[in-house]
Amino acid sequence: MKQRKYNVMKNSRILLLFIFLSFQFSCDTDDDSILATPPASGLTFNLETNQDQMGDFFCNSMAVYDEKIWSTGGDNSYTNGMEYSDDVWTSADGIAWVSEVDNLEQPLCGHTLTVFDNKLWLIGGENNAGDWQNHIANSEGISSIAPFGAVAYHQTVVFNNRMYVIAGDPVTENTKVWSTDDGTSWIEETPNAFSGRVSHKAVVFNNAIYIIGGENISSTKLNEIWRSTNGRDWTLLTNNSTIFPGINGHTATVYNNKVWVIGGRTATDLFTNDIYYSSDLENWTKYDGSNPLEPLVAHNTLYYNDALWVFGGRIDGGVTGKIWSIRED
Repeated sequence: MKQRKYNVMKNSRILLLFIFLSFQFSCDTDDDSILATPPASGLTFNLETNQDQMGDFFCNSMAVYDEKIWSTGGDNSYTNGMEYSDDVWTSADGIAWVSEVDNLEQPLCGHTLTVFDNKLWLIGGENNAGDWQNHIANSEGISSIAPFGAVAYHQTVVFNNRMYVIAGDPVTENTKVWSTDDGTSWIEETPNAFSGRVSHKAVVFNNAIYIIGGENISSTKLNEIWRSTNGRDWTLLTNNSTIFPGINGHTATVYNNKVWVIGGRTATDLFTNDIYYSSDLENWTKYDGSNPLEPLVAHNTLYYNDALWVFGGRIDGGVTGKIWSIRED
């Protein structure tokens, strides 16, 4: 598992729209992938910038904090080849970016950047030597060694006033979960939540933590969805072909009372720009409207300014620096 896992979207018109949607649904009733989640009325895509000051970039970890968007590490136009960077960038509008004076302690990919207790927390990651890190640091300049060991391509979420790290363990080949209420004292919630995986995505939604997709120790792409209301006990919700295919390197983001899954790499190593959404994470709909996103892997998606913002990513044969905003009509 110590390898880069990036290999780690008036009345007559209303009547016509209703008839069209009804027809579409009736045509798809034999397709198990069309379930209970209502279809999106449409998405509006806006290309905020074709390339910002970071140039082309992917594998950054990003978060909204202190009225800015923060981007840390990853690979960008200023790095040498496929090396990661130690850069820290900020933006007040998602379009114009400023390079911060203080950089990371070392170049990283596969780390997490999380807002908790009014601070930014950077946890784990993989450096340019391929070594996973056991480092925890926050925006107040305090750092420590993680009691859960080295982690990379994991997930960190905040739930019920606690911060949870959900990480594949390369030794036990399980997924471990640790939590803290202060960023200093950690407890092990479980050493075996489910089988080990990397490049999965986590969201907090409807009073639970959900894990979506990822890649296991055998490099198999997963479409599993796991749910927990306490971080210790996990239930498998869905693991079949009626939702999106097995993917990693995707994003999962809460917006407009739905969870949106965008992009990723499938079992056939195909990059995709597919967009799926769900209001309960059991019934999913694939967005089938116009979609100008390039097929993306290792990009970021944030909820920002009442929209989904998609940042950078690897594309087939290269890297992009495009930043998009997506709004549901």
